[in-house]
Amino acid sequence: MIFPLADIDIYQQGVTEITPPGHCLVTGIGPDGLLRMFLYHGPAPADAGLCGSVVLPKPDLLIAGHPFTARAPDGARVPSKTQSPELMLAHLAELAAAARKAP
Repeated sequence: MIFPLADIDIYQQGVTEITPPGHCLVTGIGPDGLLRMFLYHGPAPADAGLCGSVVLPKPDLLIAGHPFTARAPDGARVPSKTQSPELMLAHLAELAAAARKAP
């Protein structure tokens, strides 16, 4: 599933303490109906800068230890070795930077 910015019900956007340098976050409901943090390369969100997203589990699932899920811009699951949203966002930023450098 692709996540166009126009299809996100935005609650908050900007830079927080967990935003990787050179990026910005949008927190909102994606086209799939899930609450997510969307990571964008650059100072403002734009579809071309989407690095991916982290699905935020419902509070009862979070308390129960339900894992966070990261997704690439096309919606594909991104493997991660951490359950920290901050580290998952950093991982998405690294993957997107590598993709931008690839021919």
